[in-house]
Amino acid sequence: ADDGADKGDERYRYIGIDKDIMKLSQVHAVDGDVVLDDEFSLFTIKSRSHELPSTNRRLLVKTGDTFTRDDFVHEHYLVVASEGKHILISGCAHNGILSILDAYKEVYGAAPDMVVSGFHLMKKVDYTEDEIEEVRSIARELGNYDTKFVTCHCTGVPAYELMKEIMGEQLVYAHSGDEVEV
Repeated sequence: ADDGADKGDERYRYIGIDKDIMKLSQVHAVDGDVVLDDEFSLFTIKSRSHELPSTNRRLLVKTGDTFTRDDFVHEHYLVVASEGKHILISGCAHNGILSILDAYKEVYGAAPDMVVSGFHLMKKVDYTEDEIEEVRSIARELGNYDTKFVTCHCTGVPAYELMKEIMGEQLVYAHSGDEVEV
């Protein structure tokens, strides 16, 4: 993460997964779209359909001594299909929830019934007017879906509240330990 030039020597910090996790026997690396069984599948985004959300632009990849913006091509999204329902589950939606939904529709032919995902819109400082409009714009587009959205930690409460004003009951916030009924 690029925390800004004002951080000096501590500008860049590693925020990725512990690299030793790949040594665990239960971890299996996958590449691209994968059908796990009749109920579970994974997909990736081939190309982003919307601009990367501003909150994700500071996330970088280090190659040697060079930092470049992360393209998030490594991220996978889980689809659970059961009893005629399709649930899309994402972590922090670094690619942007709108691009993820467009990729979902390409693979599965329609919108999911439910999305459980952080939207990675949280900031540690106040939003600029442009960022507030970005959050509202995302909410307006999500509101066009016939989908229930459950969001969580990395959306952040201020962004959630802005989105809730637009999306109403279509959007709920889940905290650790909450149960979500489909």
